[in-house]
Order: sequence, then C-alpha cells, then structure tokens
Amino acid sequence: MQVSENVSPSNREINPRPAIAAVQDLFMDHVMKRAPGYPKLLKLVSDPIVPTPVGVANILKAGSSALGIGAMLVDMGGATTDIFSVSNGNMERTVAANIGMSFSMTPIRIESPLAATVVSTASCRAVSLVSSGLKLSGVLGFGKTVRGTLHTLADSSTHDIAFVSNSADSATLSLAAEKGVAGLICPSIAADTLVSWLGREPGIFITGQEKTPFSLMILGGIGSAGVDAHVLDSLSPAWGNHSALFPETKIRAGIHRPFLAISSG
Repeated sequence: MQVSENVSPSNREINPRPAIAAVQDLFMDHVMKRAPGYPKLLKLVSDPIVPTPVGVANILKAGSSALGIGAMLVDMGGATTDIFSVSNGNMERTVAANIGMSFSMTPIRIESPLAATVVSTASCRAVSLVSSGLKLSGVLGFGKTVRGTLHTLADSSTHDIAFVSNSADSATLSLAAEKGVAGLICPSIAADTLVSWLGREPGIFITGQEKTPFSLMILGGIGSAGVDAHVLDSLSPAWGNHSALFPETKIRAGIHRPFLAISSG
C-alpha cells in the first residue's frame, strides 16, 4: 500500500499529481518488473526508467520550453491513444482507451471451430460465418476452447468432448484425464473437488486460459445435482457429432457464460 496526498483537498482545489506519481511507482514496481527483459534493461541504463506517457510528456515539455511555444502531441499506441498538450508550462494529457492501431507483418490465420459457411468478410478485421446445430449453455467453465466429437465419457476416447449425467467427482475427473479427452461437460461439481482439480480457489470468475488437463463446463453449478432429462433428450441426436467447447466465463463487468456448439452432422 502506498499513501498519497488527497486528490481533492477542498471543494475548489484539485491536486492529482501526487496520486498520479504514486500510481506510476506501483506500475513500475508491480507490472514493469515482470516484463521480459526488464531486469536486464535496468543494468544497461543509469537514468530512471519511466512509463511511456511520462517520457512522451517530458519530451513535449522540453521541446515547448526550448522553442517558447505551446504544443500538442498525439501518441497512438496499439490499444490506446494519448493526447498531450502544453501551454504556459502546464501539461495536460487525455487518454482514449479504445482507440489504437496495430499491424501484423504476417497473415493471421482465422480458423472456425465448426463447419460453417463464410457469409461476409471485413478486410483485416473479421469474418462472419453461419452454421447450424445445437447450443448447450453452462454457468461456469475452465480451460481453453477445444474441439472434438461429442460422446458420453464411457464411450469417449482421446480428443473427444465427453459428457457425464452425474455430478463430477474426483474419479470422474481422473477418468477423463486418463482417456485424454479434450473437454468434459458435467451438470455439477462439489466445491472442494473443483478447488482440488484447479489447484486453487477460483475467486472472481474471469476464466478461459487455465492450464488444465482438459477443458471443463459445468451446466448447473456447484453441488451434486444430476442432469435434467430434457438436456439428455436434446443431446440424443447429437452423439458422435463434431462439437466445439467454449469454456470462457466472465462474471464481472458484464456476464459471459460458457457454451458447447454442436454441428448438425
């Protein structure tokens, strides 16, 4: 914890500079020190390393002072754009957090997880696809997006997406790992079983990139409930079909639930 001066000491006074400096110090200590090559860089320079916005602001202030003029500078990055202005020695900075520019020197491969038809393209931005099939939604998922043929766990093999109708216990998870399935779908799971499988408490749910033996989607939640009969009925024509499991879950600043997409044939 770092204590700084009050940002607003009174109703008519704004004092942001000390708080900004404190945030920058925390950024350098807790973010930049973990950047690849940063420890090596520290040994190569004698002056303090500063965040890019601070360096750009210092350059603009120095140029403005040397020329005796006011100035404006636009610094466009990959994800954000900073606009700096200096007048009479006073520096201001505005950040647009959703405007940036990036360019890749090599083509980007876009691969659909399901058989689909391309209906439109946006040059260098996106591809729109249309497909038909079933969608099975869950409440919580872990692991990366995977593809495979949908089977019950008993009938599954390597790289399949397996389904169990009962709550997933440690024996179920072990069997799924032994079979080498790409993904597992279960109606529920006990809290201690989930923690043991993940190796940690999930915490606030923003998931989708965990390093797990297979991806996991939970249909109902934490507990011991079995699958609803209507879910089994809807899946009956889908066994053996190609499927894609999207386990990413976001329950913070908006809701995004995991789902299984099953091709129609």
